[in-house]
Amino acid sequence: MDNLLTLAEKELRSTKEAVMEVHATRKLAQMKAGETMKQLEQSWVSMVTNNYKMELANRQMEHDNVKQIKKLKLDPAILEEKEQHF
Repeated sequence: MDNLLTLAEKELRSTKEAVMEVHATRKLAQMKAGETMKQLEQSWVSMVTNNYKMELANRQMEHDNVKQIKKLKLDPAILEEKEQHF
């Protein structure tokens, strides 16, 4: 009986160690995945911000172009016609 008890305790200890190893591996993988997700989110926010800034700059350039065309008293239809030839 003592031998069976000792064997069962060894097996229990071995199983507990294996379970702890699985948990540690899982935790490490989840932490790495969390870091990756955080980096990807920061990258995404940066790209969205840059796209927004570019859109604002494009709108400002369009506005400036319209003002410049009016100031120079140019015909927009002629300008569009010239652009189509290029």
